[in-house]
Amino acid sequence: MRVTMNRQSDTVSKLAPIAKAGYFTKGVLYLCIGGVSLMAGIKGRGLAPEGTEGVMQLLAAQPFGAVLLSLVAAGLCAYALWRLLQALYNPLSNDAGDGRIKNIVKRIGYGLNGIFHLGLGFLAFQTLAGVGGGDVRSYVRTTMSAEGGKALIVGVAVGVAIAAILQVYKAATTDFRQEVDTGRMDPKTETLVVSLGRIGLAARAVVFGIIALFLYRAGATGNADKAKETGDALTHLARQPYGLTLLSIVAIGLAAYGVFMLITARYLRVRAA
Repeated sequence: MRVTMNRQSDTVSKLAPIAKAGYFTKGVLYLCIGGVSLMAGIKGRGLAPEGTEGVMQLLAAQPFGAVLLSLVAAGLCAYALWRLLQALYNPLSNDAGDGRIKNIVKRIGYGLNGIFHLGLGFLAFQTLAGVGGGDVRSYVRTTMSAEGGKALIVGVAVGVAIAAILQVYKAATTDFRQEVDTGRMDPKTETLVVSLGRIGLAARAVVFGIIALFLYRAGATGNADKAKETGDALTHLARQPYGLTLLSIVAIGLAAYGVFMLITARYLRVRAA
């Protein structure tokens, strides 16, 4: 048993640099999403908020865009690999302290998160190749055309809603602190990290909640055009009363989450369970 644990610890330690690269990439993406959306909120008409796919296309259009997007694709795959590793070894949690059921739920969440980010990595490679990944509505439409597809979309909507609730839970309890080695921080840095994490997770909860609502409507009505991804959700927010103000607040939150991810990449705490 001890030999097995040592092997797991060695595996986790060797992959820690890959995990940090993944967190860094995710941080850059959220900074871009938050930054572009904040500009849209400040300037109003003429600019639209961007989701992950839109940011990837913006990066691809820049000088050395192919290099930038290749790094993003590799970083997203690295993040996905780390999450899948967490699903197997749970290297950031304490099984005895968290409880068996809580850790099983966490591992399932890590696995789903890993699969989702593998999909984002694949999307980045598609954008790099100029193929285009299609939008969320095309995927929803294809899914609903299959037997039981509508029910599956409703199930996905429920899953995204649960993810939104978990963001709120993490923000309220600062459960995210287990990912960061606060022992290497001074008190001011630790306070900043906690604040950024809370603000960022709250903003993600808003976006996830909007996406979940419209996915549910798409599945319940059979109308794929009702489905929305991150950029669409932010655009919907901007169209509400005081929408540009709301958009700016959420955009700042998403950018804050990006900074939190960058700091996490620097201070990531790795421990084999």
